[in-house]
Amino acid sequence: MMIKDKRLITFLFCTIISLLFSLPVSADLLIDDNYQLVSKTRASRTEYDYTFKATATNTGEDVEVNVSATLTSSSDFTTVIDGDINFGNVAAESSVTGDDTFTIRQNRSYPFDPSALSWDVTSENLRIVQISSEGGMPGDKISIGYSGAIDEEPIEVIFSGMIASSSVINLNLLQFDVPYDCKSGPLFIRQGNRASNQFFFHNYKLFIQISN
Repeated sequence: MMIKDKRLITFLFCTIISLLFSLPVSADLLIDDNYQLVSKTRASRTEYDYTFKATATNTGEDVEVNVSATLTSSSDFTTVIDGDINFGNVAAESSVTGDDTFTIRQNRSYPFDPSALSWDVTSENLRIVQISSEGGMPGDKISIGYSGAIDEEPIEVIFSGMIASSSVINLNLLQFDVPYDCKSGPLFIRQGNRASNQFFFHNYKLFIQISN
């Protein structure tokens, strides 16, 4: 029976992880509408292409990781030619100007309406994206693949409310030992004030529990 349970946890570890990816919209991220004009090019008799740089501002208290933004237009006279910008990490209460640009095409026979432009801004949560193990017994090693971490900042494994012994294997991969004095409880990783999604481990069976 024990062998069957260990096979079950290994199977569950490896098969449910595809459900965990997420790039949430952040309420703390804003795109400043005071754009920086880079170039202006005539596209037709009445249309011009305008290329700008944009700035993302983080109004929250935590760093936002892998920030990106996509521009859309609700106007028939303003067309988004290239509306994707990456900003990288944006520290708390700070602003970052994107290295790349966005481009719109405006029909100048009609007035430009700034309110027709809107941004969808996303960032990456700290998330467990893969877990693998030879079993779930005390002393067994469990590997955790993760994303959304801040480079060079320490990461802790929290198991049943305690910091578990762990070590970083390589980029976005760490390993920890199942404690001998605890065989069940929530499992997640933490980096500073940022906590990942969590799992619940109980009686050698794994149940998924998503958290923001």
